[in-house]
Amino acid sequence: MRKWVLGMSLILLLVVGVSVYSVHKSQEQVVEMKGEKDRIVQKKAEEKDRGQATEANQAFIRLLFSNEPIATKQKQIQKRTTAKGLAMAFPSADGNEQDADRLYVKNTIQSLASYQREGSGESKQFLNIIELTITANNIDSTSKLLLQTILVKEKEQWLVSNVLILTNL
Repeated sequence: MRKWVLGMSLILLLVVGVSVYSVHKSQEQVVEMKGEKDRIVQKKAEEKDRGQATEANQAFIRLLFSNEPIATKQKQIQKRTTAKGLAMAFPSADGNEQDADRLYVKNTIQSLASYQREGSGESKQFLNIIELTITANNIDSTSKLLLQTILVKEKEQWLVSNVLILTNL
């Protein structure tokens, strides 16, 4: 009888040990799966953020080189820039609207390529290669520019904080 009780106790102890081990392993797997899910969600959020920054950057460039009157262009760009960014985009404006020139100028973007440099989550830097056809009083010229833009995230919106023409290629 004693051997039987001892044998049953060992079997019961073995069953409890295996059960505890399997529960512990399944909890570890749940934690690992949750961690993997969190990494995937974070990666998707970063990709979405990067896409939104790229869209904001290209929309700003298209507005900057649009054929709108300068006063209209300033109002539209003001929504997409910080105060510093607006001052960099229109350095001679001093915060005042500019009058349209007597010179007829038309810009056409032939190509736009943007390259994003990895940065912090709240700031993105872009190098943009822009090929423009500029028509001034019916005379065409083509320029290829290297333009740097820095965007910052304010109130869940990407705004241009700095714009600088680095060189004419």
